[in-house]
Amino acid sequence: MRRVMMQALTVGVLSGAIVATAHAQDYRARVTLPGGNRLPIALDTIGTPYEVDAPKARVYDAVALVMKDLKIPLDHDDVAFGTIGNATLQLRAFFAGSQLSRYVECGLGVLGPNANSWKVHMALMTFVDSLGPNRTRVRVALSAGAADPAGATKESTMCGTTGVLEDKISALLAKQLR
Repeated sequence: MRRVMMQALTVGVLSGAIVATAHAQDYRARVTLPGGNRLPIALDTIGTPYEVDAPKARVYDAVALVMKDLKIPLDHDDVAFGTIGNATLQLRAFFAGSQLSRYVECGLGVLGPNANSWKVHMALMTFVDSLGPNRTRVRVALSAGAADPAGATKESTMCGTTGVLEDKISALLAKQLR
């Protein structure tokens, strides 16, 4: 039974890879993460948009440099749709130079924040949309879930973002665009 549950969890996590349907102006980046009700999360519906004074191509290239500087491996890099990031991150304790609990809230356990001791599955995607020749909208979307290292017999949990990583990416992007 435990093996079946682990296989189901693995399939669920692996299905967390980006599912994209490309129709004119109809792009959906969806992930399924541990915790919650296991329904796919449409990443393009989350994240706070902000605008920058630069052409889309320049902003996109700057986002790629920010991801590289933060040592975030990219599993998705689509210039045409303006999406760049990783929907299949599997993390333990540290990420992008800090403890995971700085970026995501996954509850507390006997060892402190679960984000620092549990396996965190994270989707981090940046959406870059042109608003004109020299104006671009950027959205950084982060969604995560955590699985107790005790195994499949323990309940997994959804994690909430603290907003710190999104702010860090935005600040580094602004620095790149100077």
